[in-house]
Amino acid sequence: MPSKKVYLYFCGLFGAVFLYLLVFAAFFPGAQKKIGDTVDFFSYLYSRDKINADKFVLVEIDNASLQKIPYSWPWERSLYAKVLNNINRDNPKTASFDLLFRGSRVTEEDLAFAQALKSFSGKTILAYALSKEGKPIYPLDIVSNNASALGIVNMPLDEDSICRRFRGYIRFKGFFDYSFIVKIASLIKGRRPVLESENIIKIGREKIFLDRQRTAFIRYLIKPGDIKTISFYKVLNNNFPPGFFKGRYVFIGAASPLIHDEIITPFGIMPGVYTVINGVYQIVSGRSVRSIPLWADILLGLIVLSAIAGIVYYFGFLRNFIFSLGVLLGLLWLAVFSENSGWKFNYGAITLSSLFFWITANIGNYIYFFNSLHKIKQKTIIDPISGLFTPRYFYYRANFSLQENRFRRDYLFLEIMFGKFFESGSSMPAETDRQFWEKLASFLRQNKNALWAGRGREIVVGFVPVNKKHLQGWVKNLRDGLQEIFGYEDAAKQVRIGCVLLKKPVFFSRISEILEKKTDVSKDNIVYLADSEIAGCYLIPVSSKSGREDMLESLNEDIEERNIELLKAFSQVQQEQARRKKSYLQVIVSLVNALEEKDIYTRGHTQRVCDYAVILAEYLGLPKEEVENIKTAALLHDIGKIGIPDSILNKKGRLTEEEFSFIKKHPVLGVKILEPIDEFKKFSSYILYHHERFDGRGYPHGLSGNMIPLGARIIAIADSFDAIVSGRSYKKGFSFPEAVNRLKEVKGKQFSPELVDKFELALKQKGLL
Repeated sequence: MPSKKVYLYFCGLFGAVFLYLLVFAAFFPGAQKKIGDTVDFFSYLYSRDKINADKFVLVEIDNASLQKIPYSWPWERSLYAKVLNNINRDNPKTASFDLLFRGSRVTEEDLAFAQALKSFSGKTILAYALSKEGKPIYPLDIVSNNASALGIVNMPLDEDSICRRFRGYIRFKGFFDYSFIVKIASLIKGRRPVLESENIIKIGREKIFLDRQRTAFIRYLIKPGDIKTISFYKVLNNNFPPGFFKGRYVFIGAASPLIHDEIITPFGIMPGVYTVINGVYQIVSGRSVRSIPLWADILLGLIVLSAIAGIVYYFGFLRNFIFSLGVLLGLLWLAVFSENSGWKFNYGAITLSSLFFWITANIGNYIYFFNSLHKIKQKTIIDPISGLFTPRYFYYRANFSLQENRFRRDYLFLEIMFGKFFESGSSMPAETDRQFWEKLASFLRQNKNALWAGRGREIVVGFVPVNKKHLQGWVKNLRDGLQEIFGYEDAAKQVRIGCVLLKKPVFFSRISEILEKKTDVSKDNIVYLADSEIAGCYLIPVSSKSGREDMLESLNEDIEERNIELLKAFSQVQQEQARRKKSYLQVIVSLVNALEEKDIYTRGHTQRVCDYAVILAEYLGLPKEEVENIKTAALLHDIGKIGIPDSILNKKGRLTEEEFSFIKKHPVLGVKILEPIDEFKKFSSYILYHHERFDGRGYPHGLSGNMIPLGARIIAIADSFDAIVSGRSYKKGFSFPEAVNRLKEVKGKQFSPELVDKFELALKQKGLL
């Protein structure tokens, strides 16, 4: 099984490649953009209550206007002149015509419209278009010259015919001009647009960020119904409240489907004028967005893919689906927040690559799972000794084949018994034994239609479809092949083969008993059973479905048997470890006891320290295993004194400074003595630090307070308590109450105050005080 590091590495690499392909090689651009439209939808919902477009008014040429105005479309320009004059009474700030006034209709009409533009108190702007050849198609000069500005109205469409962007400017064969949206925004802001760089247009303080196609994102923050609208017919008839247009930015455009001035947006089909209004609004309100840098897009994608890779690896399908969905939803809200903050990343590409990666990773997981399942099955049904099938699986497979034997073909069940061979070769080395089984299994598997199973080291059973006419020849060839495997004829003669032909399911265990008994008493190496000899061995017929279930059940039983064997083996290992640990302990404790026997005052000291330490540990409510560790450490706490000269250990009277420095080495020596024994490593620190003091003035390392392991602090109290009550050659021992008082005098200095108090209570509980 590969390590987690390898798995995550390849997942990250795979994700990085796909992120590159999907984002920068522009695979599935339509799907990317449609997924990205989700961000615009939620951005609109999030920003809807924050939109302040009260100064925007749309005079819409709707169905009612087309029906009530008695002129055919396109209308006479005098109508626009009259509407403009009616609007002008309220002193609006701007009036933008999202209509194309191409060519001349009637001179008087053009003059009337030109006069209305000229006399308008605010700023006016007219739209014009570019031809297919890229040439501008302006309105008549008399009209154009009286407008405040002209702007290109052509809107770019994506591959799926959806309008998500507006042009910033157009530069074509010496021609240069800003778009209709940019011109309107500049009139509203009262500042001329400035091309700061190829990709940035500046209008006052506001900046419009363009991509390589010189287009900018449109944030559809305004939909039909989100701003004030009024019918063109009503304005024409002066049917609007006074001050309706005062100080406002007026847009005049078609809203009727009959005029066919509609654009497909991420929010559906809208009148084209709403695309203009949204573009203008986001510029003047400072809500324009720009793409994050390329490296940030890549980094964000890799972070998302790494998160999903980890989720897929650590969790099952249902949970990794929920968590991955949570990651993508989190990414969605990040995209919404980012867009509202003025930045846009390629949410569609990252999501698409993440979904693709999630699908392929889960498919990979399931392939790996089924591959592992197959390996487990193979390990379950293959006998580790012989390399052949396990008997249980073999019997179920054989009976299943017999159960499905609708054409009553013949199957040969045989047992190859070579117990005597192994008896004569019982001294054969294990390597030779293994080589024999490998060679035998390879030989038997040459017949791909046969099933073979090993029963210990003495019997191999087989189940082979055969032609009854060729039965004896097939068995003879088998015997000859076995002779080659054994390598010498005398050994091959010791191998015996029992055979029986079957057509229906049977109890194989009964047949095996019959075969073995008959083979044992027969003088021939090959024995054949007659059909009459196995008359009582047939099974009652069952459905094929049951056969399949039995086969699965056999696998389950095999696994259970293997588990029981493993538990037994594990128990044996544990018992052996415990036995070995006990042996080590007995040897070392014997050495310590021998050391203590040299001095009458230290005789029995180790056992008493052990008893006191266990009393305190049990009173503290420590786990049983920890109490056992403290007990063993207490028994071995002075093992290091074996390396101290007897002249110092058995000295009568106080030790000199130099002699005491030798004594101070015994904790370190003790740990070194026990170091080769792995079982003692978990409590070696208790031995090393049992002479440390609570105030940090102990040895060997000067640890203080709770830095000293609890086991070492417990042993230190037990060790000192026994030294006080036992006495030495140069001082007499004290009673238990007096010894406890002596401990109390140095608690907080030499010993843990809490443990000294608990030790006193533990002794009282045991009736020793």
